[in-house]
Amino acid sequence: MSEASEDYKKHEAEAKALTSNIQKLIEYEKHLPKNMITINQWMLLTDSTGNLLGGFLKEWKTKRVLKPGYIPLKQDQVSRGFDQIIKLETSKIHN
Repeated sequence: MSEASEDYKKHEAEAKALTSNIQKLIEYEKHLPKNMITINQWMLLTDSTGNLLGGFLKEWKTKRVLKPGYIPLKQDQVSRGFDQIIKLETSKIHN
């Protein structure tokens, strides 16, 4: 995300690899028992019509370059989304 002030085309392979890796992770998560809440969190995080990672990547691809002041705000939102998933996973370990 920190590279979004540069042209998307320069980082397209990295963005696609990230998206692909997350999709593989989601597929793995779908096969774990009692995991619907975590899967829903991943779906929110990656939704290209939303305001988190998926939406950010779509916006970057569409606009090609994002304003430097905007990027840290989105990084914070996406970071909080990942934190929620981490909390869910951590609570599973303790239960």
